[in-house]
Amino acid sequence: MILSEIGKIADQYWNEIPDHFPFVELGEFVVMPNHIHGIIVINKPDDGRNHETNNMESPSPVETPNLGVSLPDTGLYVQTPKLGVSTIPTIAIISTKRTSAASEKWNPETLGVIINQYKRICTIDSRKIHAGFGWQSRFHDHIIRNDESFQRISEYIQNNPVNWRTDKFYDGKES
Repeated sequence: MILSEIGKIADQYWNEIPDHFPFVELGEFVVMPNHIHGIIVINKPDDGRNHETNNMESPSPVETPNLGVSLPDTGLYVQTPKLGVSTIPTIAIISTKRTSAASEKWNPETLGVIINQYKRICTIDSRKIHAGFGWQSRFHDHIIRNDESFQRISEYIQNNPVNWRTDKFYDGKES
C-alpha cells in the first residue's frame, strides 16, 4: 500500500500510541484506502478494581505463548463498561474509519480513550490537508482470546492490502 499524506499521518500517530500510553503494545497494523486495521495489546497491571468480586489481590497470570503478555486467570478477561473498555489486561483488534467527540464519561486508560485520542490527533492534522476529512463515529473492536486467534487476525491484517480489490468497499481506484 502506498500511503497518501493522510495515510502517513495515520501510520505515524499509530506508532506513537505507546509513547502516550506506556501500557500499550502494538501488534500488526495497516492503513487501507478507507480504513485501518490494528492490534492493540493493553498490558497493564490489574489493581483489582475491575473485578466483580472487588478482590484487591491480583489474580494469577495465565501465560499466552507468542503474545508476549499474561492475562489474569479470572475468567473475566473482558468487561464492557457503558463507554470505553476495561483496563483488565487484554488484546484487542481495532478497525475504524471515522470518529466523533470524546465522551467525558470514558474511564481513563481504556481502549475507547486510546482510540479517541488517536483519531483526534489524526483528524486535526488530516484536516490541514483535506478540510472535509472525517472518521466514522465509532470503531469495531474484538477481543483476541488465544494465540490461534491472534495469529489468524495478524495474518488477516498483513494480507489486507493484497485482498483490497476483493473488498466490498473497493471502488475501482488504486490508492
